[in-house]
Amino acid sequence: MKIDGVSHLLAAEANLPQRWQLQCRIRGKTANVSVEHVLRRLPTRRIAARVSLGDRQLFGKIYYHPAKARREWRRECRLAADLQKSGVPSPRLVATGNLSGGGLLALFEFISPATPFSEAWARVDEKDKPALFLQLIGLYQKLYRTGLCQTDIHLDNFVFDHDQRLMVIDPAGVRHINGRLTRYWKNNLALLLAQFRWQDSHALVRQALAVLESEKAFSNISQAQLAARVNRQARLRLERLGKKSLRESSLATLQNEDRFDCLINRDPRFERVADRCRIPEQIEKLMSTGRSLKAGNSATVVKIEIADREWVIKRYNVKNNWVAVKRRLGLSRAKRSWQMAFILQELGIRTPAPVALIAEKGWRGNAYLVTESATGEDIRDYCEKLPVPKSAFSHLFQALDFARISHGDLKGSNILCAHDAIALIDLDAMTQHRRPGTFLKCRRKDIDRLLRNWPPTSPTHETLVKVLKDISPS
Repeated sequence: MKIDGVSHLLAAEANLPQRWQLQCRIRGKTANVSVEHVLRRLPTRRIAARVSLGDRQLFGKIYYHPAKARREWRRECRLAADLQKSGVPSPRLVATGNLSGGGLLALFEFISPATPFSEAWARVDEKDKPALFLQLIGLYQKLYRTGLCQTDIHLDNFVFDHDQRLMVIDPAGVRHINGRLTRYWKNNLALLLAQFRWQDSHALVRQALAVLESEKAFSNISQAQLAARVNRQARLRLERLGKKSLRESSLATLQNEDRFDCLINRDPRFERVADRCRIPEQIEKLMSTGRSLKAGNSATVVKIEIADREWVIKRYNVKNNWVAVKRRLGLSRAKRSWQMAFILQELGIRTPAPVALIAEKGWRGNAYLVTESATGEDIRDYCEKLPVPKSAFSHLFQALDFARISHGDLKGSNILCAHDAIALIDLDAMTQHRRPGTFLKCRRKDIDRLLRNWPPTSPTHETLVKVLKDISPS
């Protein structure tokens, strides 16, 4: 496919293949840029892609919004130049171009191989992580000293090039922020540190301040104060992650139809099962062939088999008008379960991965949630044969306390255990709380419900009381 202008691109963008040709003008001459792989698309606004011009591989950004294209393109080009002038390692702007109809193009050097910092962090041994983190904080310090702040600060906006040099990418997210705006810089640093595992936050705060304490913005903040900011940013980040999972994003694809909406997890492991769960009729047919796990008024749960693996479909029934009203207000149990599954995975808490969410439109439409099949046995049965998994319970409640999340129904059948590892299921009532007081109230209810799974005189009950007593919610 060949695109020769903004109007053509706007008309074709919903059905663009991964590879296509873009006709534009570069340095006053007509040129054909080959788009080889679309990396990110913001509909009607811009496309980021791996491209080639002649025999040269480049990274290209195409701006084509009728009103915003020139402003966004100009800002990106200006800030890319500012990064280069300041000596901050970043991809060089190679060329710019124009599309007929007002579109614009920015071409950057393509870093290959490029390793995102998050990927490098996941690969490296624990003993080498402090040295790797120092490289990141060193680059952050350089940004601070030049007054350039990466406002879209996440770990994938820092990459290692083929020489293992750490670079800043995405100049569109960079802003000139005066070093005297200490509150802004403190929150920005807290957001950077919030990208890491919550268990590591205190050690990373200490290490970051050891490097940055000489800088004015960070000279008067204690470790405890910065840790509190990091925790707050981490909770907000989890909240944003939940919202992100409900729209077209790197987590999920969104399909809007006249009769229903369909969200599909982008994880390629689920592609085969997701293809068979895109419309309500397909799901009902699958449910008719599966094994019933629950047949209630509020929900019907069925286990099915696809591609030699077991999956679970949960249909949320609209049993009365009050349930229909709550769904119309956006308080869908299916959506909540979908969101919380992504949040729990981010926290390192085991739960069946969400595969698809289909919500029928209309007053009494059903919703369907497709997930992996959970492994493990009811915690009550497990503890009859084996010791209480104390470390697993401790980790579970520490993570929930950190994020201020309550489950809402910790009966034994919703806590599965296998090989001393705990998984949570039935996330319909799970809630992330902004207010500490509300969270503590719901936490007490969770613990009371958990302990009611065993008689007060049982060894399991006594052991859990001791384990939970040592955990103080933040």
